[in-house]
Amino acid sequence: MDDDLAVPDGHEQWWSTQLDLRWSDLDSYQHVTATVYPVLYAEAVGRFVSEAWRTPSPDFVLARSSFAYLKEIRKDDGPVRIAVAVDGVRRTTFTTSMVLSTFDGRVCSVARSRFAAWDPAARSSRPLTGSERAALT
Repeated sequence: MDDDLAVPDGHEQWWSTQLDLRWSDLDSYQHVTATVYPVLYAEAVGRFVSEAWRTPSPDFVLARSSFAYLKEIRKDDGPVRIAVAVDGVRRTTFTTSMVLSTFDGRVCSVARSRFAAWDPAARSSRPLTGSERAALT
């Protein structure tokens, strides 16, 4: 996975979702604390995969993630928009690029993450099914 986290061109056309910010997301400086960004990205990817795989509880887990914090987000900057694109699909994993923007379009963070399809019974990764793979590509 490439750790170069530049803002990708065309992210405005990617699949996206909007998320509200909560007071508990703020730190003592009144901006969204760094620990909330992964939670926002996880929520967005969960919505994306649920929609793509047409299931309310898709079986996948986070394997790796990198973030770049570009600009602060304050409570009044919400709701935030997170755009998601699939960069690659392998046998058991898929990689995403994500862009987090304020409601007015100011890019505040970018992320790249790798997720693994999960077998809850075996407690391990599993191969992506043909329909899962097709939905991600």
